[in-house]
Amino acid sequence: MGRYVVGALLILLAVVFTTIGVAFVVVVVPAPESTCAFKGYPPLPVWSLGTGISCLIIGVSYVVVFSLAILVFPESIDARDGYTQSIHWSISLHSALSTAFLFAWMIVGCVSLWRDGINCADPNSQVWNTGMAGVILLIVYFSFLAMCGVSLMCAKAFVDGWDADDSV
Repeated sequence: MGRYVVGALLILLAVVFTTIGVAFVVVVVPAPESTCAFKGYPPLPVWSLGTGISCLIIGVSYVVVFSLAILVFPESIDARDGYTQSIHWSISLHSALSTAFLFAWMIVGCVSLWRDGINCADPNSQVWNTGMAGVILLIVYFSFLAMCGVSLMCAKAFVDGWDADDSV
């Protein structure tokens, strides 16, 4: 059962990241050259294109990780042998690295959008809207991760026998 949950989660992440990546690349690449927000590091159009490319890479890498996981997972994902544990660790490491990169990229995007790209709000709304959409999507993504993390910790604590009266 756990094998299919992990597989479904990896497929969902691959579809979401690939879709976001394609959308950003399709919107940003044909955009006319913009003179706004070029004092930012990186400039807002470059940040938006980088968001699209990084989401494409992360989405495709989830497909690769999922394919490798399906090919090498034993029948029981609950097996405790070293081979299965190394697969679990590789999936966790991939998720952790991609999440850490996206978190740092989100902070760079916030600075590029709200500090350096404020002059793009009127003259080039396509660049501004794409940057705003990217920042909002990443904020929603990390909010969702935080909610899931808290929910999983509470569920684990409940299963392990945590009682509300034993709180700190």
